[in-house]
Amino acid sequence: MDNEKITLNEMKNDGGMVHLYYDRFVGFWVAYGYSGFLATHVIDGVISFSDELQMPLVLIGREDKRVLEENMESVEKSTGGYICLRMERPLRMDGYAKWAAVARKNR
Repeated sequence: MDNEKITLNEMKNDGGMVHLYYDRFVGFWVAYGYSGFLATHVIDGVISFSDELQMPLVLIGREDKRVLEENMESVEKSTGGYICLRMERPLRMDGYAKWAAVARKNR
């Protein structure tokens, strides 16, 4: 996965996008940072923390990915191991800092 792309996508995330990256080594889709936070408003993924990227992440299985796609307004981009989903309406990021701190503590 491209760490720069992940970081840039999350820095630009306005609360309306969920960026998913496929990790072929573990066989799960991964949402980092704001994307992970937003995804947990729709699905119950496994929450962890990336030491390398210094942001929380959510592991998303095949069924949860399908549920996410069904609950989003549209698929913005889809190329191999990357999908960008647009939410029907952006969510406020209230609670993100606390959620991220818990993810970091519980890793």
